[in-house]
Amino acid sequence: MFKGLSKGSQGKGSPKGSPAKGSPKGSPSRHSRAATQELALLISRMQANADQVERDILETQKRLQQDRLNSEQSQALQHQQETGRSLKEAEVLLKDLFLDVDKARRLKHPQAEEIEKDIKQLHERVTQECAEYRALYEKMVLPPDVGPRVDWARVLEQKQKQVCAGQYGPGMAELEQQIAEHNILQKEIDAYGQQLRSLVGPDAATIRSQYRDLLKAASWRGQSLGSLYTHLQGCTRQLSALAEQQRRILQQDWSDLMADPAGVRREYEHFKQHELLSQEQSVNQLEDDGERMVELRHPAVGPIQAHQEALKMEWQNFLNLCICQETQLQHVEDYRRFQEEADSVSQTLAKLNSDLDAKYSPAPGGPPGAPTELLQQLEAEEKRLAVTERATGDLQRRSRDVAPLPQRRNPPQQPLHVDSICDWDSGEVQLLRGERYKLVDNTDPHAWVVQGPGGETKRAPAACFCIPAPDPDAVARASRLASELQALKQKLATVQSRLKASAVESLRPSQQAPSGSDLANPQAQKLLTQMTRLDGDLGQIERQVLAWARAPLSRPTPLEDLEGRIHSHEGTAQRLQSLGTEKETAQKECEAFLSTRPVGPAALQLPVALNSVKNKFSDVQVLCSLYGEKAKAALDLERQIQDADRVIRGFEATLVQEAPIPAEPGALQERVSELQRQRRELLEQQTCVLRLHRALKASEHACAALQNNFQEFCQDLPRQQRQVRALTDRYHAVGDQLDLREKVVQDAALTYQQFKNCKDNLSSWLEHLPRSQVRPSDGPSQIAYKLQAQKRLTQEIQSRERDRATASHLSQALQAALQDYELQADTYRCSLEPTLAVSAPKRPRVAPLQESIQAQEKNLAKAYTEVAAAQQQLLQQLEFA
Repeated sequence: MFKGLSKGSQGKGSPKGSPAKGSPKGSPSRHSRAATQELALLISRMQANADQVERDILETQKRLQQDRLNSEQSQALQHQQETGRSLKEAEVLLKDLFLDVDKARRLKHPQAEEIEKDIKQLHERVTQECAEYRALYEKMVLPPDVGPRVDWARVLEQKQKQVCAGQYGPGMAELEQQIAEHNILQKEIDAYGQQLRSLVGPDAATIRSQYRDLLKAASWRGQSLGSLYTHLQGCTRQLSALAEQQRRILQQDWSDLMADPAGVRREYEHFKQHELLSQEQSVNQLEDDGERMVELRHPAVGPIQAHQEALKMEWQNFLNLCICQETQLQHVEDYRRFQEEADSVSQTLAKLNSDLDAKYSPAPGGPPGAPTELLQQLEAEEKRLAVTERATGDLQRRSRDVAPLPQRRNPPQQPLHVDSICDWDSGEVQLLRGERYKLVDNTDPHAWVVQGPGGETKRAPAACFCIPAPDPDAVARASRLASELQALKQKLATVQSRLKASAVESLRPSQQAPSGSDLANPQAQKLLTQMTRLDGDLGQIERQVLAWARAPLSRPTPLEDLEGRIHSHEGTAQRLQSLGTEKETAQKECEAFLSTRPVGPAALQLPVALNSVKNKFSDVQVLCSLYGEKAKAALDLERQIQDADRVIRGFEATLVQEAPIPAEPGALQERVSELQRQRRELLEQQTCVLRLHRALKASEHACAALQNNFQEFCQDLPRQQRQVRALTDRYHAVGDQLDLREKVVQDAALTYQQFKNCKDNLSSWLEHLPRSQVRPSDGPSQIAYKLQAQKRLTQEIQSRERDRATASHLSQALQAALQDYELQADTYRCSLEPTLAVSAPKRPRVAPLQESIQAQEKNLAKAYTEVAAAQQQLLQQLEFA
């Protein structure tokens, strides 16, 4: 039926793309898609209702025409009931259409204006047919000299009562019905104005004044309904989003069988970094809007405060559930990490045990050097066992901190205590963080029945509870691994003793040779001496690199200290490279010499010495490489720390040096533009913070490699982590401060505009008041007329007291906002380093703009008081004239 609406245009102007895979619920793309679907359903319903109204109009027109002919022919009227039902149905559908067109406008339908025009035309046609219905079926026979007369005073009084008695809410469904009814009432009131323009008679002026009051009251109610609908719609949408977010957390399985904890972690971190702040700002904006509406005495204070309380409670519950999610995720990650490392240790122990059985049993009648070579290989197994021993000890320590996640899904076999990890308030059930309860029933994985300290039982979300550590199964598994390790160590010692005894047996024939047999092979002694020297040089390099790794950087000059170490490390790396070349040459000579099966003490020690040098060179080479990577990563991190500090310090200094808002036209808007410019510049510098975190990750990775391979802890890493966290907090604090100041100034600008409009309107009205002075030539009738006019003027002045009070209230709210702005600036200034706070300029006790607003308010109050007093005095003069 709608002229401007063709098929397929319902989604016109709405986003066409679908949300990206993996985008979290509540993202803008999902909201756009939901809004598009809602708009399509709305337009479809409106089209159907409009078509039905059109059919009712045509059928009514046809029946009225038939009964009009019956009336002219003095026949009975046949279609009164059917016509009445059709008109009633059309009126009900029109109410729904007026409500739906408001929704379409709020959902930003591109053709909302055209649709509203079509609906108004339908309403005019139905109104015309209602008039024809009354003229045909309800006409009265009047005397020829008496015409129809409307009691406008009574009609307007009834409409005034209807407007004043109108309800607000309390819910969206009731509010939508109230808006539809008011739209129809407003159309009726507007129609009265056309008839009252031509009204004449002694009461015409009074009736027109009564009509202006009615029009003002209806307009005020329409604005109040519109602002209330906008606010409650925002609250309802936010409550729905919070309910969905809470549901996802509460319905999650937080036991050891949780599916894809890594994916949940990624989604949660994405939400924290990219959506939490914007959602918090939306909630705060709704709360501020509600408080402002209450302060401005909105007639729907009850529904506004009810939605405010609900939003506040649900937002707090959601934040508490975020704490629960963080804790539960950490428990699941710790549990899985423990189990994975325990599996790794178990596999390593099984592999070592298998190798001891398969490799290190010397075959009888084997070559003499076989036990010696096996002893050399056994040294590597000892190192592996030492690493496994440290891992097992770490598992035993951590097993006391692992939460017993399997017990979350198993019915408790004995009394089991659970701890509340967050506050929770659902109205019926309240939990306090840190309280201990007894688990009664966990059959429902999402809601547990617990017993409080006082013996009372309650059903509360399972996500709010954790079963305290330790996990008996984890402790038992760590103990079993420790026992397996001890058994393996004893087995290795036994194998080592057996191999040493076999080596001694194989050397007994050579010990019966002449004592000078080693002199016949001087090359053995030479090679042994060379191996000993290489071992000493490698040990010196190892000690030097370890000294660099263990010594913390200079606090005043970390960059210079680190650059010096890197320069020295490069020289050490070159020396190690030359030692590697020398080692390769010596190794070839040793292997060629040992292939001749020499005998003697030096020849016996040479394989062990060669293997020791080879292993030491490999270890020192890895150590040197890992330290080099760690030093370069630390150098990049220190540079990024200095760069980020310089950038953030610049923004902090700008905020500290900010001047008070001047009392100039457009000062508030200029301040908003300046804050928005700083915000854009801050966002452009976000890459600086991202580079800082990437540098920290690289440094942590390098330090972890050094610690895992050589158990060397990086002394500077905790300090660097603290500095990165502090810089990140400072960066976000600057962003929060800019957002806060921008919001305060924007709200102040809106309030200032309202104050200015109210002040200018009242001032202009005061300046153009009529003067009813008594002249000597005035007769009694003229004096009586001026007296009545002065009484009406005095009453109107008294009614303007509400405008003066509104201006005063807006002035006070604006001054409070400006004072809050200065207070926030002072608080932020005090939170910075003393050097920045001291450099800030001295600020006046009262901002210039605040002083200007105070003066304007005083001048307005003075002008109103003077005019009211003068007009009251004039009224008294007229009364005594």
